[in-house]
Amino acid sequence: MSFFKLTKNNFEFFTIRTHPAKTFKSGSKDGSSGVTGSVPIFGHHSKVEFVTRQNDANDGGPLNEREQVYLPHPIIDEGRENPVGTMVRLDTFKDAYGDSKKRKENTKKDIVRNTPEVRFVGDAALQTPGFRRRGPTPEPESSVTASMASMMKKNVMLNVLTPYYRQMSPSMHFNYTNYHTLNFFTASSVPSDSVLMYPGTGSGGGQLDRDPYSVFDAFTFEFWVNPRYDFVADGTILHLSSNYAVTLSTGSKKYHDGTTSHYKLKLQLSHSADVNPSSSIPGGVYPNDLCFTSSDNILERNKWQHVAIRWKGSLNDATGSFRVDNIEKGIFHIPSSTIGPSTNDRPNVLLVGNYYDTSGSNLGLVNFFNNTSNVNNGVANLAGNMSDPSTGPFTHPLNAELHEIRVWNKHRSDKELNEYSNKSLRDVDVFSSGASGLLFYLPPYFTKETNVRNVRVTPYTSVEADSTVDPFNVGLSFGIGGLDINLENFTRDFSQGQFPRLLNLVSTDAPAAHILTETKITDKPIVETLLDNPAHRKRNLTILPNDNGLFSPNFNLLKISPLYTGSFKGNLVKFKNDFGNESISDISLRNMISTGSLIEPTVTNVSGTKQPNAFDDDSDGNSAFIGLVGVTPEEPNGTPGEVLSIAQRTQDVNSNEICWFDISNMFFDNSIKPGSLVIYDTGFTGSNDVVKLTLKDDGYGGIYRADCASDQATWNSVGSVFYSEGLALIKSPHLKHFGTDYFEIGLSGTHNVHVTKLITKAPKGLINSSSRQDYVSRVSSNKVTEHKTNNIIITGINIYNKDFNVVGKVTLAQPIEKYSQDALTFKIGMDY
Repeated sequence: MSFFKLTKNNFEFFTIRTHPAKTFKSGSKDGSSGVTGSVPIFGHHSKVEFVTRQNDANDGGPLNEREQVYLPHPIIDEGRENPVGTMVRLDTFKDAYGDSKKRKENTKKDIVRNTPEVRFVGDAALQTPGFRRRGPTPEPESSVTASMASMMKKNVMLNVLTPYYRQMSPSMHFNYTNYHTLNFFTASSVPSDSVLMYPGTGSGGGQLDRDPYSVFDAFTFEFWVNPRYDFVADGTILHLSSNYAVTLSTGSKKYHDGTTSHYKLKLQLSHSADVNPSSSIPGGVYPNDLCFTSSDNILERNKWQHVAIRWKGSLNDATGSFRVDNIEKGIFHIPSSTIGPSTNDRPNVLLVGNYYDTSGSNLGLVNFFNNTSNVNNGVANLAGNMSDPSTGPFTHPLNAELHEIRVWNKHRSDKELNEYSNKSLRDVDVFSSGASGLLFYLPPYFTKETNVRNVRVTPYTSVEADSTVDPFNVGLSFGIGGLDINLENFTRDFSQGQFPRLLNLVSTDAPAAHILTETKITDKPIVETLLDNPAHRKRNLTILPNDNGLFSPNFNLLKISPLYTGSFKGNLVKFKNDFGNESISDISLRNMISTGSLIEPTVTNVSGTKQPNAFDDDSDGNSAFIGLVGVTPEEPNGTPGEVLSIAQRTQDVNSNEICWFDISNMFFDNSIKPGSLVIYDTGFTGSNDVVKLTLKDDGYGGIYRADCASDQATWNSVGSVFYSEGLALIKSPHLKHFGTDYFEIGLSGTHNVHVTKLITKAPKGLINSSSRQDYVSRVSSNKVTEHKTNNIIITGINIYNKDFNVVGKVTLAQPIEKYSQDALTFKIGMDY
């Protein structure tokens, strides 16, 4: 045994940074506890573990008994229901032998999805669900504050974490980027006859004095399209009766599972535009003589592609072309000098997202613009005292996402297409009264002005003669906790200035509010009550975040003067960051309503919850306060008051249309690795699992949509991620329901492994004898000529402190023989 003093030169210290990956799938434990799921804490699992089983008194034997169980990674049912229709329980799973086991020791941890929650407070919490009692309730309690843990988390994220992380990510504010797509899809849960209808009127008036969307001797149709969905029937993109129709059709290429992988386009002009697209015959005789198709398979599924269809009668021998990403993908010949509509049958409504089967006449579309729609929807009045057609023959709903839809009455040159296909138009092109040749332009941006219309404030009532200046209905949100996207603010035509009639994209107006009695009313939350309406489901899913990274928007278009009138001119208050500075590319989510409308909290009535005696015919209850609040999340029936109940309870006027994912640091240790977070919603609420969304983080604290297979818009922020806290905040109101039914999360953590390396040496000429009494000379090989030697064999190394107490011991896996002339170095590593 030899001793050597260790100095600092014998030690090395370093850290290994690892990024263990984790994947999490959610499920629902029961019908009311929300969405949770489980993931093992440790990356590697032993198939055999010993656990302590708690015996019942009837089991006999010892109270605690060790048993050997097989505990592999849980097998989660990919379908979300078991054969009897109840939700999958993730605290039970099958082991490698197919036996159902329930773990007695919790080595799994939930990842929680949450939203700002306004809980029942006071006596409203004591009511029997689904019933509203008359008279006082036993043991009523009132609350001075609206005890909401989730609201506290929201405030911490907005007012503490966001400013802190802004030092590393300057763009982190409570807003989201004004870059969206129009999402058209079909499902059994939504209407198939919904459509955007743009009236062809004069300067905002009700008289049809011109047809501004018609083309005659030249045209160019431009749009960005992403055919994300699998479908069979044709879907129409643009339709102007007796003038033109552009339709998306399936191509011949398929994936291995038989679903469509590629698509093509159909173009119908003049009288051929009135032929049903599914029955049109390209190159046929009248009335199919002006039906054309592009080359097959020119569009690829789930990729953003720019399409331009152009023609001019006096150019190229009246030959037009289909172009995809500025490459020609088919030509067509029109043997006439004009394709304009006849004087007697002037088209009056431009449709986006569906086809109107006119059977040779477009006059029926006028009836959708009548006195009633003028009042309820704020659209032009073209038909006067007429009723909506009982059944609209809208027969070809689109299944795709679109943005930057442009219609020109001229042939756009190669130079113009190359220059402006990947970016927004110039300021001088929009609102030019046709001088630039631009007839229709739908970006779609959020704008701060809409026509005056009826605006819903509860599922049962609307406010007359109002307009909206926010991306969602703030009265419904802060009044009763319902989400209603203001689709009108996203669909304005930037050429003519028209707002569309959103047919079957507005909830049907309900009768006046009724007085509550003892009769049973719905026991569903407000969100579910609203989602019971198919039009409301589709309305909230028509605008989604845009993930097209191939396009560069020009947000300065939002500053142009013709976009705003009256008091809205120059008012860009919604386009600001948290400092109050102008940020024209972003939509602010702070200060959605004025704090001046709130009442200073008091001990008696801070919450805005109706007391039960308010429904007692013999008592007026807290009538003064209830008269101000009007409706609450618990009592949505009635007339809204001057104060919004949720804002009053929380004293918070920042957007509640958010959600977040709270991830335990057991899964990421120090922090989430930037750029590693992925969250999937494989069936967005209300879409019947048709709409699927993917969110990723950009590595700098931002979250963006990442569904397309082409370049993605990583700069289009819809949320924020706080890496060290394990919080992912989804700010976009369009994604409020993201992950409500089901979600999956993948991430890599940041785990530091600290390593101490000790370098010890056995120098030449030293450590060449042994003092052990049982030492025996031996030969070092099996050669017959080999003589016995006194070489020593090293079997281990002990580490001592200054008092010569053993503080560490290393045993070599295989003894090493040391010759006197040998110099050996041992490196001992320790992780902690």
